[in-house]
Amino acid sequence: MELALPGIAIGTSGCKTAAFSPDGRVPAQSSASCAADYPHPGRAEQNPDVWRDAACAAVCGIGKAVPPGAVCGVGVDGRSRSAIPAGEHGQALCSTPNRMDARAKVLCGELSRRPEQV
Repeated sequence: MELALPGIAIGTSGCKTAAFSPDGRVPAQSSASCAADYPHPGRAEQNPDVWRDAACAAVCGIGKAVPPGAVCGVGVDGRSRSAIPAGEHGQALCSTPNRMDARAKVLCGELSRRPEQV
């Protein structure tokens, strides 16, 4: 059984996985999409459960080519700076804004005009 190092990249639009062999080949790769919600104009959010489900689907997509005993490590890269309120048992309590959310645009404009007060 050849060793493999799966890489998992969770982004705004989806999750991608690839398995890398010790010599740099890619014997398997997979992806799954992550839908965003747009509840009001200027708002863009995602439910963290969507990221988890996409990551699980993408990892399962390489599972046929990479048996569990072949995995020698895992690399993970995730979305940038997301605050996720979590409940007592680790469950996400609400959706989190993503990079397309524009709610802070007005405040950022005001702060950039008054740098001495920031």
